[in-house]
Amino acid sequence: MLNKTPVYVPQYKLDKSLTEEINLITDEMLANGLIEPSKSQYNSPVMFVRKRPTYTPEGTLIPAKLRLILDLRQVNIHSKIFNWPIPSVDSILQQLSGFKTFISSDLINGYYQTIVHPDSRKVLAFTLPTGKYQLTRMPMGHVNSAMIFTAAVSKALGHVLRPMAIPVTTTKDDDAMGGFESHAVLLVVLEAILKRMVKFNLKWKVSK
Repeated sequence: MLNKTPVYVPQYKLDKSLTEEINLITDEMLANGLIEPSKSQYNSPVMFVRKRPTYTPEGTLIPAKLRLILDLRQVNIHSKIFNWPIPSVDSILQQLSGFKTFISSDLINGYYQTIVHPDSRKVLAFTLPTGKYQLTRMPMGHVNSAMIFTAAVSKALGHVLRPMAIPVTTTKDDDAMGGFESHAVLLVVLEAILKRMVKFNLKWKVSK
């Protein structure tokens, strides 16, 4: 943060019809360590947006759940910018041109796989009817989230990819893509990537 004055924005009114579902999500996030009780002087409004419904590989419909999102606009104004290059779509396409075999996937809840340092969690505090909490994982909507996430994934995978000059690229939206000369090369590199993902506890969405 650029200064030590806590940013406090009151909570919006929440839809009462969603109370039970919000309580379930709160309990689930607490159990999974995504949020924790807070005594922070910071506060950002929280909203709940319903995700798009998804399907299992067998075609079974998975009901759409609510997603917790913090309105961090005021926090962003007072945040020190973390600079890290994020590749553009054009640069990604240019890197992938000329290859015959491709891979594309995204990380499960990508930002939530990035742990927030305990000293910074107070900035991500919010209030619900059941109490005050703070995120322990990186949220969507923070001015630095995309750059920090890209830097983290680059650190995790760059050790494997740099010697081979393989253009596997992460975008700002937790997607990963790569181009390879053959299916055999893809399998070799994919095995190396998966080993690094295990080491850094990263999880890919298998359904994609």
